[in-house]
Amino acid sequence: SAGMANTGSSLASIKGSFDRRAEEWAFQAELAGKDIAQIDKQIAAAKIRAAIAT
Repeated sequence: SAGMANTGSSLASIKGSFDRRAEEWAFQAELAGKDIAQIDKQIAAAKIRAAIAT
């Protein structure tokens, strides 16, 4: 029936929205991990510069 088709369509739309959100969260988590790695390198470089300066 039309009602069931609309319900199925709505559920598919909601699932698609959730799937896209999950993909975005995974992408943001990956970016954050790369940011942390870069910051760790900057901290290590700053420690080396501080050790040389003292």
